[in-house]
Amino acid sequence: MLIYESRARVIAFAKGATFAFPSKAKISASFEPRIPFGGATGRTRNTVAGAAMRAKESPSTGHFFMLADSPLFPPLAFSAPISGAVFSANGHEITVEAEVGSIQEVADLLGALCYAFPGILNLYLPDSPYAHFAWGDIGGVPFQWQFSGSELRASLTVTTSEHQQQLLVDSWQKVDLVRRHPRLFMALHYFRVACRLLHVGSNRFAFMAEVVLNLSKSLQSLCGEKRDEVRQTLSQLGISELPIEALYLPAMFLRDAFDVAHVSLTQYAPEQLAIIHRYVDQAEASFRTLLAAAIDRVNAGTFQPKQHTPDPNDSNVVSFLATLERNLNAMAVDK
Repeated sequence: MLIYESRARVIAFAKGATFAFPSKAKISASFEPRIPFGGATGRTRNTVAGAAMRAKESPSTGHFFMLADSPLFPPLAFSAPISGAVFSANGHEITVEAEVGSIQEVADLLGALCYAFPGILNLYLPDSPYAHFAWGDIGGVPFQWQFSGSELRASLTVTTSEHQQQLLVDSWQKVDLVRRHPRLFMALHYFRVACRLLHVGSNRFAFMAEVVLNLSKSLQSLCGEKRDEVRQTLSQLGISELPIEALYLPAMFLRDAFDVAHVSLTQYAPEQLAIIHRYVDQAEASFRTLLAAAIDRVNAGTFQPKQHTPDPNDSNVVSFLATLERNLNAMAVDK
């Protein structure tokens, strides 16, 4: 469960802070986007009768949404006793107060507020909510809930204006080459999606399962569907056995076995998760190196991606689409 988001976190207290159990804990988290919680303006898919709102469509992105020029309503402000605890809201900040008997119970409350609660709330709010950060206190002693320093990663590139200009020119010069090779084109596409997902989540780990999925698709686009095909193609690209097994093939195994393309409800031990996290943390750099080398070798004529001719008339696909169309048409008639 949460294989890729179960990263090392700490409940960080000020130096010298002391407290004892049992005690009263106060757990808070701020949620985004803020508009559904009141007191905020901007883009939303919530509406309120009589509110000053403008419908907006974007043909460039395919999105349709509303712009709230003024808050839909004042910031939510209430408290309610629920199951022996006190649940309250102050705008987009949600708080739970409860008696706790251990630090594990505090961690469980934090997980409930930051993972389970927004998952349920998402069923009712079209503006998909997520916890931005969390904090609280135990017996009046304040803390922050944050990722361990071991989870921080720096990935920087030193460049200059001239170098950036040359990168743009070089990339455009390779466009025709890439377009002639569908496997290479799709490998680059899936890798770019993976890179985007690493940076658009509420934290670095939010979409890592989807990152792994797209890395696997990138690898299979370039090399073929089967692991032996991948091994053979990577060998043709000059990659030796150990990097093949350590840096590339794990993406395919994780896709199949660890909560990526297939559901996993298993809770793995922290030391097992650490192995998976170590691989995912370095996968972006590994795949970037691989795909850059593939383009260079295709350009030099020393590597030729396998040809792939898709069959748009596959009988299973045609049958599925016909059935789907009938079902969707029937649903539309029922409405």
